[in-house]
Amino acid sequence: MLAQSLARTRMSESATTWLSRKEAARFLAQIGCPISPKTLENLALNNNAGKGPPFTRVRKYVRYDAADLRAWAEKSAVRVN
Repeated sequence: MLAQSLARTRMSESATTWLSRKEAARFLAQIGCPISPKTLENLALNNNAGKGPPFTRVRKYVRYDAADLRAWAEKSAVRVN
């Protein structure tokens, strides 16, 4: 019983939060990196060409991992003094 509970906890901790392109744009805006879904779409052309956030394509759907979006936003941020 305890082993099953621990296994479920580990699985939920490692579970990825997958976001649609529209949800990804909202998420990025909430963390201070406003970007439109269309811009995300354009960045995803040619498999990002090293410019956009990492994404996963499942059939015709594109999904973004929230942790990847946050890391991309932090890496892409320009700090001004």
